[in-house]
Amino acid sequence: EMRYPIILSRKQKAIAHKVCVHFKQTVCGFDLLVCGNKSYVCDVNGWSFVKSSKRFWDDAAARLHSSIVAWMRHLGGRGTW
Repeated sequence: EMRYPIILSRKQKAIAHKVCVHFKQTVCGFDLLVCGNKSYVCDVNGWSFVKSSKRFWDDAAARLHSSIVAWMRHLGGRGTW
């Protein structure tokens, strides 16, 4: 067995979305078993899986920053929520 982070394909991202929706978690980790050109979810991990991951926090901060900047641009710099 080899485990390593990968860049998800479009199909694998759709699987990830379904896993998050089904388990009602926006923060979710899971293991994919990849065999040939097919992917199978073989384990689902919740919050504890990512809470100690520096990469998770860096990515989350970048997404939050982007969302705030986009919302401020939408408001036209009025500075109110």
